[in-house]
Amino acid sequence: MDRSAWSSHARRLCAWFARLLRQEVLWVVLAAGLSLWVHAKYRLTGFGEQDAARLTHDTVIWHLRGRILSNESTYRMHTSAGYIHVLKLALDHGLRIARLPKLMNWLSVVLGTGCSVALYALFRQFSAPRYAALAILMYAATPGFWLANVYGMPTIPGLCGFTLAVLCFVRACRVPKLWSPRLPLLVLGSLACLFWAMSFKADLILCTGVFAALAVSARGRRWVMLALASFIVLGTVLANNRYVHAVLTPVASTETTTKFLKSWSAQFPFKLSALLDRSNNQTIVHCVGGLLFSVLVVAVLSALMRGATWRRRALGALAWAAPPVLFWGLQYGDSARHNVFGVAPLFLVAAHFVFLLVGERAPRAFGLGLLFVFLSYFSDMKFSGTVVPASNFLDTTERLESQTAGYHRNGHRIALNPAPKRLAVGSDVASMYLEFELYAAAKHPEMVDTYEMHDGAQVTFFGFSTGRRQETRTVRDMTRRGFVVLSQ
Repeated sequence: MDRSAWSSHARRLCAWFARLLRQEVLWVVLAAGLSLWVHAKYRLTGFGEQDAARLTHDTVIWHLRGRILSNESTYRMHTSAGYIHVLKLALDHGLRIARLPKLMNWLSVVLGTGCSVALYALFRQFSAPRYAALAILMYAATPGFWLANVYGMPTIPGLCGFTLAVLCFVRACRVPKLWSPRLPLLVLGSLACLFWAMSFKADLILCTGVFAALAVSARGRRWVMLALASFIVLGTVLANNRYVHAVLTPVASTETTTKFLKSWSAQFPFKLSALLDRSNNQTIVHCVGGLLFSVLVVAVLSALMRGATWRRRALGALAWAAPPVLFWGLQYGDSARHNVFGVAPLFLVAAHFVFLLVGERAPRAFGLGLLFVFLSYFSDMKFSGTVVPASNFLDTTERLESQTAGYHRNGHRIALNPAPKRLAVGSDVASMYLEFELYAAAKHPEMVDTYEMHDGAQVTFFGFSTGRRQETRTVRDMTRRGFVVLSQ
């Protein structure tokens, strides 16, 4: 074969490869499949943190008792009513209590991949595929987003719904004609997705400033889109409030939303010192990862100081990101999980910034982005749990699995004790794991009140220690009454 033939074959191969690279849907499907496989591989077997066990506690008591007392879960019923309701419906339709952690974790795995695809589709509305792909790649490598994908909490399902709501509204802003039948369908779709998001994670209301930013950027129809944005956000707030207080009134607190917010602000007041306190603000940094957080900050500041296009891009991202990050950052007791949905749009700004650094050359940009991810992964390797996760998230996941599996294992050992009368005493951290294992092991559990469970001939009292002296007194009194004391 002569040189011209070889050249012809090489040109055809290059052309075929170039066409393959342009098959965006194919690459998205392959990336989604890889994401699903990786997160399923590292998925936890039990509850990833105590709050996940608390959500299950509410679900099981609602399922067994038919009601939830207001003093048990006022906060969770106001903030994650939809998530608890879904889990309760699963129990009502035959799911075993012991299977709840598996259901919750798989929901996060599947919807985490769906959330990544939805974010990519949203970023594609504003940027070329290469920018959107790099943004998702860097965001997926953050400790906060990774952990939210491998164990069950309402964060990822809520973020998925919110992303779809924003995507529908962006498409509505770009409908060619206001009288097009697509416009009301997209608006209703946005409202439905936002209701899904807020019923799972009510504090996503803090991100809705992005709707106003998108409406203002809609040239020629700004006031119409502002009215529609107001309709979507206010309609969702009213619908969610009615959902909590009308649909769930028999099982939830009768406390009004206003009273709840007042009691919340009194319990967790806003303080500037909280944002400046390193022990509290490091949750924001560790959600993203040390080096990647620095890249985000530099990218946003650079965009704000550049031209109008860059400035609009940064301000739109901040309309989504700043309120939730500041809301939680100004209160003591912040967690990295609270910042997962806030930082998401900032990675699109960071992706453009990375491309700018290498002269818009895609191979170099992806190489630099991967270098940032690699260095960030090793920037802080001290394991501190889920509140302040370490940057090496794979090792963190393995340690978290070992730790939480121990809680489940100890609780299960106690649950299998055949004593007809027993007092189960759990520490502050492990108490909800112990209570769950008792529910899961019982053949016919019946909740009598908050701290008592009957199961045929057996009765269990729960004692959750808040101090050594109180625990000793409780154990002594229950032992005199003939109870076997079991403790973690």
